[in-house]
Amino acid sequence: MGNKFKSSSQTFEQKFRLRANGFIYHPKLLSYFAEITLNNSKTKYKTVDDSTWNARDISYTLSTTFLPTRPVSLDVFATRSYNKMDGVTTFDGDSVSNFYGARFYSTLKNFPNIRIEYSHWDYSTDRMTGRREYDEFMEGFDIIKRKVEYKFSIDKLDTSLSGNWKSINTKYFLVYSLSKYSYPNRDFNSTRITLNTKTQFNKGTSLWTAFQYYKIDTSRLISFSADYKPQPLKNIYHDYNFEFTSSKSGEQTSDRYTLAGIWRYRISSRIFARANMRVQYGTVNDDDRYSYKLDTTFNYGKPYKIYDFNALYNFILSQEKNSNELSFLENSLDLNLSTRKFKWGKIFAGYRFSYRNFKYSFNSPYEIESDIGDNSSTIEHKARLGSHVRGPWKASWSVELEARFMDASGNKLNSFESVWLGESQNAEKIRHYTASCNFRYPILKRGSIILSGSYTTGQTNSQDIRKYNYEGRFNYTFFRGLNFTAWWREEFRSKGWWNTSILRTNREFYTDTKTRDYEFDLYYTWRQMFFSLELTSTKLDEGYAVSETKRFNLKASRTF
Repeated sequence: MGNKFKSSSQTFEQKFRLRANGFIYHPKLLSYFAEITLNNSKTKYKTVDDSTWNARDISYTLSTTFLPTRPVSLDVFATRSYNKMDGVTTFDGDSVSNFYGARFYSTLKNFPNIRIEYSHWDYSTDRMTGRREYDEFMEGFDIIKRKVEYKFSIDKLDTSLSGNWKSINTKYFLVYSLSKYSYPNRDFNSTRITLNTKTQFNKGTSLWTAFQYYKIDTSRLISFSADYKPQPLKNIYHDYNFEFTSSKSGEQTSDRYTLAGIWRYRISSRIFARANMRVQYGTVNDDDRYSYKLDTTFNYGKPYKIYDFNALYNFILSQEKNSNELSFLENSLDLNLSTRKFKWGKIFAGYRFSYRNFKYSFNSPYEIESDIGDNSSTIEHKARLGSHVRGPWKASWSVELEARFMDASGNKLNSFESVWLGESQNAEKIRHYTASCNFRYPILKRGSIILSGSYTTGQTNSQDIRKYNYEGRFNYTFFRGLNFTAWWREEFRSKGWWNTSILRTNREFYTDTKTRDYEFDLYYTWRQMFFSLELTSTKLDEGYAVSETKRFNLKASRTF
């Protein structure tokens, strides 16, 4: 048995908000909005030593609009926030934030739309910071503190123009922004210019462009992109994209050119093809960089009596050359068959085959051998069979069986041995069998019951594995304003699930893991009052250690 440690906390939180909005003399002359917000929270911790943490926050907001309904209007706004923290924390202190500015709008007919905004934000703090250290002589923790004062400010001016150049049928949006940053140790400026356009040549042909210039401190970025969408040629739909990017940051400079195209072709009513190609060329500090990617797909679908058949083939080829060299090849085939007129729902079956080849070489400036795999390939088969059923009283459930076989080979396998994509595990050798189900039953029109679970068994790298999970969810509205929700879930994974060659030296530390979660929520609304009761629990059992967290929240609020 290990050491047992218990801790708990209680938090009492109060939130007050006073809001007012209206107009002066006439709604079309001047409207205003004002708000005061006060938050106060107190948390008590019960561990080895009892302690308390307090936090108080108050903010003031005021905004006014002159001529809100006219083509020319002006907004003035300001917000001030004050925060104070004290108690068992190494960050006790005060902080003040101010944000204010003005916006000018012009939407005059036959003129571009204009928006000019100035804003200022400053933040200052005067607090104690430090660390907690264990004092062997006093047999306890001491907080070593020091006082810190910090302040910064940002001034920003934005100008934007938007409109429609009717003679060439072009819509445009231009933004010019200047910013000044002030910090205790230094000041610097930034400039940003963006221009976006859309030109419609005819009903089916358009051109989109985007230009950006951005400079801040010692960094600079210039980019331009164009998307051309011509009119379809019979059954061929095609789009083209060009992009140029030039950047400088410190001593590093880079230029990059990208050309891409997408082609979609409906060969017949049942066959559809798609191709996507991207070529990229550039330099980084005078070193050449080059890459390309080709992605093609063929889709075939055919109904036959009471069945729907679909086949999908995908081919991907990519290569990248820079300080390292990377190439990737993938071929995959998906076959799916499902029923259309099954009395209670439908039955479906599917098969997927994929082959992937990955090559990687590391051009190190030092005479060392790379630890990353330079050549690997995988072959994977996946088959599934299942059904979706509609039962009486609007109940529904589904059952699915799946088998997954994967074999990997290569010179160095570290490139893929410890990769998880969601619940899909990659290793040298996989033999997994999974069964899953889902059930849903509505309760009148007030709620529902949902049950689901899955079980996986088999081998990973010739070691037995086992994983299962099941969960249930219940929600019900007893009467107007009272809602109840309950959720419960458990999951188990055997230690073999984590068996990967890259971690085999630590295999003796692998253990079975089990997680249990449950949550109960009760919400009630009565007139302008809202009550909520929330109870959550999470327990993680890793064999050598068990941790459990429970939370109980009770909230009450009222709007005026």
